[in-house]
Amino acid sequence: MSDYKFDCPHCGQSLEAPEDMLGETIECPSCGETLDLPKPKPASPHRPRPQRPRPQHIQQHTQPKQTVETNVKQGALIGGVVCFVLGVIMMCASLWTVIVYAPLFLAAFVLSIVAMAQKRIAGGVILLVLTVAVPPILLIAVPSFKAARSAAQEAAQARVAVAATVENEPEVVRTAAAREPSEPEPKPQAKPALPTDPVYRFSFTSLPSLPEGEEARLMVVPAYHYNDVWEMLGDRELRVTFGGEKFYVYVESDGFILSRSAVQELVNLMEKYRDWKTKALAMGTTVQKDIGTLSVEIFWKNYDEEWHWGKRPVTAACAFFSQNKQRHQMTMQFEKVGSTQNEYIDHRLETIYFDSEGVNAFLEAFSRSNIDKKVAEHKRQKQLESQFQ
Repeated sequence: MSDYKFDCPHCGQSLEAPEDMLGETIECPSCGETLDLPKPKPASPHRPRPQRPRPQHIQQHTQPKQTVETNVKQGALIGGVVCFVLGVIMMCASLWTVIVYAPLFLAAFVLSIVAMAQKRIAGGVILLVLTVAVPPILLIAVPSFKAARSAAQEAAQARVAVAATVENEPEVVRTAAAREPSEPEPKPQAKPALPTDPVYRFSFTSLPSLPEGEEARLMVVPAYHYNDVWEMLGDRELRVTFGGEKFYVYVESDGFILSRSAVQELVNLMEKYRDWKTKALAMGTTVQKDIGTLSVEIFWKNYDEEWHWGKRPVTAACAFFSQNKQRHQMTMQFEKVGSTQNEYIDHRLETIYFDSEGVNAFLEAFSRSNIDKKVAEHKRQKQLESQFQ
């Protein structure tokens, strides 16, 4: 049993007494005065200890930690969304900026996985699906949208010109009726023509000469080819060169050769395509019809030893093909040729699709002014190179 400690109220002496003496009267051994010890407190029934409220300074210290954790978890998802949006914007602006938007989509893909690991399951899954699905869709939709917009503008110009023609006809009749009979008849006013493509001059006689084996690069022509995997038109560039007597069109490792007469035939077919395109836009209709054929030579370089190099005369069929009422293309389809040594081996140059921009670029390449200019540039370059032998 523990002792009860207290001080004497008379002399201030520190004293001790057993707890069982509490409530009794004793004498101070120092001063001899009597003093009453306090009575013991009755024992209280056991009660559960109330839980003390958490101090305010502890709560204030803990709250920022929870906020930081929440921000870190949201940061991966927010960063992924920002990368995805920037990638979409860059891709819509130009498909050639792949060096910019490809890393952005990759970063969005990685951050979506990080967000799911941080238990942001719904947002991470949605971002992951968008990152995987949207880029291929944009790869198909952006070129089609731009081509359709360009064709729609051409169609609108054609409709305006037709409307102007119809509106001006009654005005000419009224003016003629009001004129006095004695006045000489004026010449009829020329009707406004439909919008047409640029006019080029072609002369394939007395062309400039080039040494044998040399070719002057005339133009890079934009075109399309059909991708069987994606089931869509893909971009293709044609390199048109002039070799003194013949024209060469390179399609990657393949291509075809045009004589001067074949070039003139191709120019005539392309001019017919441009005329049909103007009519189709003005009428708001679609057309699928053959334009004509021409004789060419195809060549290839990407086969095995037997077909490492080949060249065969074939017929190329040109056709007018409407993708829709606003987009009208010209196609060139080539015959299939077989090997002279193996009847089971054959080769066909892939079909080429041209929009009006590609046809105009082809015609620009064949214009006499362009041929003279590019041949002169080629000769100057060769003369410069000869100084450094």
